[in-house]
Amino acid sequence: MIDQAIDRMPTQESPRRRVAVIVPAYNAAATLGASLASVAGQRLPPSEVVVVDDGSNDDTSQIAAKWSAHLPLEVVSTSSNRGPGESRNEGVRRTKAPLVAFLDADDVWFPNHLELCLGLYDKSPGVITASGLRWNPVDGTVEQRPASSGIGGATAASQLEWLIRHRSFGIHAILARSVFEKAGGFDPTLDGVEDWDLWIRVARLGVRLQRSPNPTFLYRQHNDNLSKNVEKVGRAGLRLLDRLQNEILSEPERQQLAGAIRESRARIALNLAFATLEAGNTGEARSLALRSLRGPPAIALRGAAIAVAPAWVAREKAQRRQRGAA
Repeated sequence: MIDQAIDRMPTQESPRRRVAVIVPAYNAAATLGASLASVAGQRLPPSEVVVVDDGSNDDTSQIAAKWSAHLPLEVVSTSSNRGPGESRNEGVRRTKAPLVAFLDADDVWFPNHLELCLGLYDKSPGVITASGLRWNPVDGTVEQRPASSGIGGATAASQLEWLIRHRSFGIHAILARSVFEKAGGFDPTLDGVEDWDLWIRVARLGVRLQRSPNPTFLYRQHNDNLSKNVEKVGRAGLRLLDRLQNEILSEPERQQLAGAIRESRARIALNLAFATLEAGNTGEARSLALRSLRGPPAIALRGAAIAVAPAWVAREKAQRRQRGAA
C-alpha cells in the first residue's frame, strides 16, 4: 500500500521522496516494532529507512527485518556496540536522500510527524526538531515537554548561546544531508550528549534551528534511557564544554559565550553532585558542588547546600522521595 501511494505521487521532488529515516538500535527488540510501525504510518512516508543494529544480543535485527514488506528498509548489523552517535553516522552513510531524519528505537512518531516537520522545512530550511510527550508505558502517564517555536532568537549567535545554555534541542530532527556532513556528523565519543554537540556545530555554521510548536512524538521513559545515566552524560557534557571553550571557539566567541558556558557547566556539575551524593560519595559530591557555585543564584545556592551540609541534603532528598511515593 505504501509503495502504491508513492507510485501515485507527482514526478517532481516532494517530501515523501526525499527524506531518509535513521534508527539506531541496541537490544531494542521489545520496542523497535512500535517505532517502525510509527514510521510506516506516516502520512508522508520516507524514501529510505535504515535500522542500524548496534551489536545487539537480542532479536533486534529480526524484528526490524519483519518491516521490510512495509517500509523501504535496510537493516545494518555491526559486530560490536559502538554507541548511538556512530550508529546514526553509519545510517546516514547508507542513504542517498537529500534530507535525513532521526528516530530512536524506543520512541514513537505520530502520523503527522514527517508531514509537519517537512512543511516547516519547506518554509524555512535549516534544522527542524519536534516537540514531544514523555510517556511512561508502565503507569500510562504522559507529560508534555515545554513547546517552543524558537530557540533563543533569530540570529545564529543567539541560537548558539541558547543551545549552550539550555541543551534541550532534541534528537527528533530533520536536516539536509549537506549540513550534517559539513558539521561532521555525530561525535561517537560523546554518548549521551552527541546530539547537543552536533547542534552546537550546526549553529556555528550559521544554520537556523527551529522547533515545531505541536507534539509529534512519544518519548518512552524506562530504566535504560541513556539520558538517565546522569554521571555518564554529565561527564560527557563537561568534556564537550571544555573542548568547546579551549579548542574550538575563536577568542571573540569565547568572550561572547563565556556566560552561557559557565552556566551550563555549573548546571551539569550540580546534577553530578546530586548523583554522586545519592551514590554515597560525599567527597566527590562536595567537589562537584563547588564547581556549581559560579552558576546563577538558583544553581549556586543548591550547590552551596551540598558543599556545606551534604548529609542534610541527602536526608532531605530521601524524605521527599518517600513522601512522593506515599
